[in-house]
Amino acid sequence: MKITRRIVILSILSFLVLASYGGQSHFVSAQYDNNSGDFNLNLSPENPGPGQSATASVTSFLVNLDSLKISWYVDGKLVLSGIGEKKLKFTTAPVGVTKTVEVTVELASGPETKTFVLRAGDVDVLWQVTDSFAPPFYRGKTLLTSEAKIKAVAMPNVRTTSGTAVKPGNMIYRWTKNSNFDQPNSGYGKNSYTFSSAYLNDVETITVEATDAAGNGGTAKQTAVMVPSNPKILFYEESPLLGIRYNHALESPFVLASNEMTIVAEPYYLVPKNPISPRLVYSWTINEKPIGSPKEKNVLVVRKGANQTGTAKVQLSIDNFLSLMQNVKATLLINL
Repeated sequence: MKITRRIVILSILSFLVLASYGGQSHFVSAQYDNNSGDFNLNLSPENPGPGQSATASVTSFLVNLDSLKISWYVDGKLVLSGIGEKKLKFTTAPVGVTKTVEVTVELASGPETKTFVLRAGDVDVLWQVTDSFAPPFYRGKTLLTSEAKIKAVAMPNVRTTSGTAVKPGNMIYRWTKNSNFDQPNSGYGKNSYTFSSAYLNDVETITVEATDAAGNGGTAKQTAVMVPSNPKILFYEESPLLGIRYNHALESPFVLASNEMTIVAEPYYLVPKNPISPRLVYSWTINEKPIGSPKEKNVLVVRKGANQTGTAKVQLSIDNFLSLMQNVKATLLINL
């Protein structure tokens, strides 16, 4: 059975930060060494996106910054200067462009300068569920459910100081799932990450850091948050001429217009992809009474007896006996 999916892109842009203190510099993404000297230079947020607002600030436990002259420079141009000017708001550069933020504090011992060099880069995370079910012509991707398998792919956009794009295969990837670093699945060229949603987790969070292996492009960081949904059963009429009418799910209650109807149950987002897999146990009842297993376990043929009236209550329970939380129930009322 052919299944149609669409991948949804989650994108959180990040920045590459080059911190320079005392003539020594190193690339960092979210953390940086800022302990030398009489004051600290901070960036908020720590990983702003390209073209986004950011704030640079200075703090100190050693000197009273409110009484000192502080001067701020952006790309070598003085933009703010005065007594106690501890913060500077600015806009980050586009992808592939660097921006330098420099601050000088006039200390009693002489001026002290610290610098941020920010080089814009970003990484997108594309993810999809790889083993759950959706019927043909489903407009969308299958939703995440507990204990389903997910594949995430990192798509970095990082450039070197010369402006050359770093190939994704030439980067080192560090994957973290729910704050736990996954070392075996991290490393050089490992831009894809596959994992299963835990049935005890209300949210799945993965973070990837993509670093230029040659050290010329820095690091881009991305976090994707995934919220599991519940599987559901939808019922469809199977027409002898048209086949399964996926364009219109049966609504409860509905009127049985003929003496016989074939009903097909489709377990959306349930694992595995095959809705009639041996792993799935179907339990049908009519008016609370169990019925024998149909020839096709997701297909039920209902017939109306002569002069029969009233309402029939059809219930279906589907359980994946290999997965604790992979189960779903549904009820369909039929007016005869």
